[in-house]
Amino acid sequence: IKHYARKYVSEHYGGEPPMTIGRTCALARKVNVDGAVFVAPFTCMPGSFVEAQMGAMREELGFPMIAVYYDSKESANREEFIRSLVFQAKQRLTGKSQVK
Repeated sequence: IKHYARKYVSEHYGGEPPMTIGRTCALARKVNVDGAVFVAPFTCMPGSFVEAQMGAMREELGFPMIAVYYDSKESANREEFIRSLVFQAKQRLTGKSQVK
């Protein structure tokens, strides 16, 4: 997994970011992935690190991604972000099945 993360995270960096980023990149290359949701506790620095790399990952991997932070409160915006990602992922999946 760390091998896949090297493009986004120094190999000397440990912890959650290289594992989360590497896992996403590995899955994207091995299975059919149409979207990714990164979930982290509110004010989580490793989560912020992953979110900072999402633009480059999104561009390279070619599917929508969002970061969701939880603080134990309801959030209409958070729910809408998730619905939007699911909608985009379904569009990608439908488009792929129509091409085949």
